[in-house]
Amino acid sequence: MIEALWTLKFGRYGVQEGAGVMVLDAGRIYGGDSGFSFVGTYTIQDEKLTAKVHVKRHSAYTVNIFGIDEFDLVISGVAESTQLRLLGEVAGQPGAVVQILATRDSELP
Repeated sequence: MIEALWTLKFGRYGVQEGAGVMVLDAGRIYGGDSGFSFVGTYTIQDEKLTAKVHVKRHSAYTVNIFGIDEFDLVISGVAESTQLRLLGEVAGQPGAVVQILATRDSELP
């Protein structure tokens, strides 16, 4: 099952620039880091995860890797039992891409 709490490492062009957490639960995805939160939905088909999340700033003291306060992110990648290797692209901004490595942390209660 993909439903769990996941830790995240993310960045652009192979450079880790941030870390956070996310929860995947029954088609819903939500999480964040020290400056931004996100909520959205996901699907799994043939070991491929596809998600769309809305990201927004909750702290005035942080900057994200895109320099945008609020945006939609389209995510896709391979779903394995202990790791997710994902790419996210800011909707409407080709080239604004983030690499995401998610590692399974905890089962949901």
